[in-house]
Amino acid sequence: MNFKKINTLFRVALSLVALLGLGFLLLLAPKMAHYFSIQKYNLFLQLFFWITALPVYYILFSLWRISTDLKHEKLFTPHTQKRLKTIAYAGIGESVFYALLLICGLIFLKANMPFYLLSGLFFLIGIIIAIIATLLFHLFTVAEQLKQDSDLTI
Repeated sequence: MNFKKINTLFRVALSLVALLGLGFLLLLAPKMAHYFSIQKYNLFLQLFFWITALPVYYILFSLWRISTDLKHEKLFTPHTQKRLKTIAYAGIGESVFYALLLICGLIFLKANMPFYLLSGLFFLIGIIIAIIATLLFHLFTVAEQLKQDSDLTI
C-alpha cells in the first residue's frame, strides 16, 4: 500500500473516531446517565463525560498533526516526539480521571454494574493509549538518533 493511502486512511479513522465521540457525547451519554439509575448524579456524570472528552480530542488533534508531519516526510523530529509524549500524558490523565470516577462510584453507587463496566473500559483505553504513545516515543527517539548518525557518516 502506498504511504499516502495509509496516511489518508489514518486521517479518515481519526475523523470517524472524532465523530463517534461527538455522537457519544451528544446522543448516547444523556441516555446512559438515565440508564444508570442515578438521577441525582445525572448532571455530574454528563459534565464528567464532557470534561474527559477534552484529553481525547487533544490526543486526536495531536495525532492529526503527526499525520501532517508524516505527510510532509518529517518523521523523526523533536516535535513529533514531543507530541507523542503529550499524548502519553493525556492518556495517563484520562486514566486518572476514570480511576477517580471508579473510586467515587464504589463509594456512592454501591451496585451499578453498567457504570463500572463503562468507566473501567475508558480507564483501560487511556492506559493503552499511554503505553502505545510511550513505545512510539521511544522508537522515534532511537530512530532520530540513528538518522543523525547516518547523516554524519555520509
